[in-house]
Amino acid sequence: MVAQEDSSAIEPEEAHSALRLMRGTGRESWLTAEGTSMEPLIRKGDRIRFRMDPPAGIEPGGLIVFIRDGALICHRLLEWREESGSRFALQAGDAISEPSAVPEQDVVGVALELRTRGRSIRLDSAFAVLINKLIAAKRVKTQGGPTGSTRKRFRRLWVFLADRVILLCGRKIHG
Repeated sequence: MVAQEDSSAIEPEEAHSALRLMRGTGRESWLTAEGTSMEPLIRKGDRIRFRMDPPAGIEPGGLIVFIRDGALICHRLLEWREESGSRFALQAGDAISEPSAVPEQDVVGVALELRTRGRSIRLDSAFAVLINKLIAAKRVKTQGGPTGSTRKRFRRLWVFLADRVILLCGRKIHG
């Protein structure tokens, strides 16, 4: 789970309505992670820079920012699905075993940068995009593959190794 860094006087629902209106404007903002659903890549207290992009331009593997139950959340987009004329983002946190669907209108943007453990990681670099696409593809593929604990262990190992590669490629933040 993620919450906005700025503590404003407006009500959460008003803020979320404003975010939905700003979707697609290209404006950037920062969030601070509050939960553990994206561990090991994103930990509590990490900062995430995101851009308010139109959902149609966000590709699987990217980390999307969306609104759910009055909170801003940052999870991995696994794939887009269409059902009964509506478009949904199938998404999940890396530490969550079962993905869930988010209506397209609740997706407000895509994560661009992660500041974690003294490093700045560009999530929009070609290398990070490739790794994130592989993680998303493997997550979707293993949903119908091995069952139970074997699938969970494989997925956890895959995500852990990919996150380590991304962290190693991040640059150190000085000062």
